[in-house]
Amino acid sequence: MKKILTTKEAAEYLRINQKTLLRYIRTGKVRGVKLVGRYRILEEDLVRFVERAKSPTELNKKKKT
Repeated sequence: MKKILTTKEAAEYLRINQKTLLRYIRTGKVRGVKLVGRYRILEEDLVRFVERAKSPTELNKKKKT
């Protein structure tokens, strides 16, 4: 079974502020599903997000902005 996290748990996992995580979800940087008014995030989606952030193309995009 896949591990489902609350936004608080996911923010702690990423070591970022919960509001930052919510912004990432709303802008599509992190996948999240809204259930009964609250977002839920699959742990594997967070791992994918971190892997993308570590890739050279993502790092180059950050330097340009």
